[in-house]
Amino acid sequence: MKALLLGVLIAFAAPAALAQDAEPPVKKSRQGICHEKGYGSYRQTRHFTPYDSMEACEKSGGRAAQNVTWKAKWRKPLQIATFVLVGVGLLWMGLRGPYQRWRGRRREA
Repeated sequence: MKALLLGVLIAFAAPAALAQDAEPPVKKSRQGICHEKGYGSYRQTRHFTPYDSMEACEKSGGRAAQNVTWKAKWRKPLQIATFVLVGVGLLWMGLRGPYQRWRGRRREA
């Protein structure tokens, strides 16, 4: 029964996952505005010409979207910085005890 349920779940989930990856990295709308994936009005753009990069879209006569907020522009770098800071914090928490014991032994010697 569990195998059947798992098979049905995979059958319905796999096409949805593949459809999300099939979206192009850049969409050029009918108005000639290039929307990059993850920024601005990318998800709302329904009628578009797909492009592999922003440079290719702009060379075809399009222009970059101007309504992209600073949050959208800095989302990826902020996620990376947060990941690094959390990693360093967790590493320090894990090494704090051994470091303090080592430091205590050095002072005794």
